[in-house]
Amino acid sequence: MPIPCTIRVLVVDNDLKVRSQVVKILQGAGCLAQAAEGQGVELEESAKKLTSVFRPHIVIMDLRLSDEHTDDRSGLDLWKDQSFSSARCILYSAHLNKNYKITQQAFRQDGVEDVIGKEDSPQALVDAVKRVARMGCGCQNGLSLVWPTAWNEEVILRYLFGDDNDLPRDLVMDVLGRLFPETRLLALKPLEGAVETSVIVGHGRTVLFQAWPDNKEPVAVKLAPRERIQREVEAYKTYIQERLVGRFSAELHQHADFWDLGGICYSFMGSSQKSLKTFTTFYRQAKNSNEIIKPLVHFFEEVWSRHYSDSRQPLTGTLYQTYDPSHKLHQHLKDFPIQEKTVTFPGLPGTYVNPVVWLLTHGADSYFPHANQVIVHGDLHGDNLFVDEDHAWAIDFERSGISHILRDFVELEQNIITRLAILPEDDLQLFYYLAVILTKPLLPTRPLSIPKYFEENEEIKKALEVINGLRAIAQKVTHYGDLREYYWGLLLDASFGLMLSKMNSSRWWRAFLLSSLLCTRLKQWGENWPPVEWLSINEDQINWSNKIYEPIKENNHALLKNAESEFPGQNNVSKVTNIIVQGNISGSLTVGDGNRSIMDSYNKITSSKIDSELKETLRQLTEAVDMMSKSLSKEQLAEVADDLGRLVDEVTKPKPNKKWCSFSIEGLIKAAENVEKVGEPVINLSRKVLSLLTAGLVSP
Repeated sequence: MPIPCTIRVLVVDNDLKVRSQVVKILQGAGCLAQAAEGQGVELEESAKKLTSVFRPHIVIMDLRLSDEHTDDRSGLDLWKDQSFSSARCILYSAHLNKNYKITQQAFRQDGVEDVIGKEDSPQALVDAVKRVARMGCGCQNGLSLVWPTAWNEEVILRYLFGDDNDLPRDLVMDVLGRLFPETRLLALKPLEGAVETSVIVGHGRTVLFQAWPDNKEPVAVKLAPRERIQREVEAYKTYIQERLVGRFSAELHQHADFWDLGGICYSFMGSSQKSLKTFTTFYRQAKNSNEIIKPLVHFFEEVWSRHYSDSRQPLTGTLYQTYDPSHKLHQHLKDFPIQEKTVTFPGLPGTYVNPVVWLLTHGADSYFPHANQVIVHGDLHGDNLFVDEDHAWAIDFERSGISHILRDFVELEQNIITRLAILPEDDLQLFYYLAVILTKPLLPTRPLSIPKYFEENEEIKKALEVINGLRAIAQKVTHYGDLREYYWGLLLDASFGLMLSKMNSSRWWRAFLLSSLLCTRLKQWGENWPPVEWLSINEDQINWSNKIYEPIKENNHALLKNAESEFPGQNNVSKVTNIIVQGNISGSLTVGDGNRSIMDSYNKITSSKIDSELKETLRQLTEAVDMMSKSLSKEQLAEVADDLGRLVDEVTKPKPNKKWCSFSIEGLIKAAENVEKVGEPVINLSRKVLSLLTAGLVSP
């Protein structure tokens, strides 16, 4: 069934008795109706003010608001004011026969949807309102939404406009109804990483979903404040439409806005779409860096290649001046709460340059006479880039335009090292070593060297290899010759990320430290790196090499910490945390066709030769997942079954990788947290599996 909502109608008439009658008729028909008050200018101002707080679907406008002469069309003149731009108009008049010419013009030129005579029956007015409402009121045109757990219209409005917004809840439905006018069932799923990314898709910025209209091929849907959507549509038409090479491109399929909210629908040309992932997910799941680099080569060397050749022109001014308008960097830097010249970082000896103060006084140093500007995407991060094994498609073109030729490269690199690379959140020293390696080269053709201490650290090795590939692509397509130009771009983007991150979060510290190191590198260009007073990377530093070799886990230290505090039965690190599993785990498994992969996992566990306690716990976990599956949507069930399958596949290997196990366990826990009571056994058993792995029953 479509989600119920109320048609909001604003009545504008200079006759107090008439407008009161109309409001009463509409309220009796189930509409939410209000009338503008006053006469003349007062009436017009009242109507404009009401639109901004009432946000009507329909305005019933009296043709003659002044009644000064027979050709009076002051109602139509008021209707053309921008204050009413989101609503639809029904012209209401007692003088239709006398003003036939004006009425016809209203249909052709003034965007009026219907005309009703004041002598017509009340039912005729109600029928007209309902008919016009179906054109722009999402829940009146038969659209039904299938939301993922924890998402609905109210959550989206709070996320985009804050907890204290006064917007009608059905505003989201209205926009989606305009984006999908022929659709009856729209299933939505938030894009991976989009909501959690405070730096990239921050509060008040945007929400991204994959959407399946009537079970057809999925599309990408972006919801954002109206003015952002309008900017993006304009940028797309100016810089993107019919300008990308080949048949692989994101196509702006539809856009719509309604009062404060706007939306865009993107489809993906040249793709089956079923295998598409965001670059965020693709990066984190891929084990081989060459797999990650391949779609980046396609994007920069093919899809975007025309921009690097056709639109190239000399950059005017400094890089600081180029990045400042879109990032509002100068104002952000002045408002930053830490304005001392030097700063300290947790776990690192010595003092470091405060990049905020340094940038405010060294912007002129970012002038490069041979720097170029081209059309850039302008917001290229892991959630705005879709990939399959061979190709890449960008979406979200709000910031597209003419800018520094290296801008997209440095933004993607900054996103990889501060967000996508899975490093311990509380270990800034490890990130320091990574940042030192990234800032060591002095020539754009010199690849990053990977010290042997990192060769067995899969996450750092992957990050360095991918960035090596990204920088090689940048040099190939842009032909820039001074690595300081690249570092300056990286510094400006990292500083922008710092400004938008939540203070003292892991991403905030990483962006702060990376920016500081880049300032020092640029300031001391050509000198020994890192400086002698900093921690160095050399073969004799054995005291931290064990930490480097330790497999990286995504937030698992916090997960185990929570489990151990909740179940204090662990006396030493060699014992397994005693996690009590609540719920009836029967010891048997019954699945339908939709759960076939869960049955496969169960059978694989049963036939495996692994530790008996781990084996029994995994069997119980599989049974708990099966019980939970009845509370999941088809899409959620597929994801959970996939996480369980990957976990079982890894654990039953001769040498399982605990990092990959932790990814799957986190996916199971996240799914279970969304179904409350029925998910508790899955959460507890997942924690027990993790505890068994960490206790040494499975070797690293």
